[in-house]
Amino acid sequence: KNEQVEIPVNIPVTITEPTGNNYLISGISINESSYPTNVALNIKAAAGLQSLYFKIGSSNSSLTSAASAYTSGDGLNLIGATESTASSYFGTLPSSGTTDYTLSFGEALMQLLQQYAGTHTLTVKATDANGNPQSKTLNVTVTQSQEPEPPAEEDTPSITFQTGAANITYISAKEISYSQAN
Repeated sequence: KNEQVEIPVNIPVTITEPTGNNYLISGISINESSYPTNVALNIKAAAGLQSLYFKIGSSNSSLTSAASAYTSGDGLNLIGATESTASSYFGTLPSSGTTDYTLSFGEALMQLLQQYAGTHTLTVKATDANGNPQSKTLNVTVTQSQEPEPPAEEDTPSITFQTGAANITYISAKEISYSQAN
C-alpha cells in the first residue's frame, strides 16, 4: 500500500548545548588560572548550512583590536574561513551544506579571552540554505587579579625613637634609609 509521507521542507536551524552544559544560561567564567574546556554548541540545519558566523563583542578595546577578524561586522564566517586562527579556536570547520555540526570552543580561544579582563559576548549565527537564521550568544566574564595598591601615606607604619626623656621623634617608614658603617 502506498502512503503519502509529508517531508518538511523548511525545518528551522537549531543551536543547542551538549547535555550537561549550561553556558547559554549561566555564562562562562574565566580567570587567570582557569577556563572551561567543554564549551560547545550543536548546530543542526536540515537544509544544510549556508553560513556560520562567529562574532566576539567586548568591553575591552584591546581584545576588540587583537581579534579584529572576529569583532567587526557580522564576525567571521567559519564556512570557508581562511583566517589562520579559526581552526585553532574551533578545530575542524564546517563546509557549506553541512547538516549537523558541533562548534567546539577550543583552548586557544579560551586562552585568548583569558588575557583580556572584562565582559565579552560570543555570538554564533547560523543560516541554512533556505535563508533561515538562528543565533545564540554566550556571555563571558574574565576576571584577573589586580596588584594591591600601596597604602595611603597616613596608613604607612612609623617607627618611634626616644632620644631623651621628653624628646620623641616620629619617622615614617619611607623616610628610613639603611647605611652600614665601615
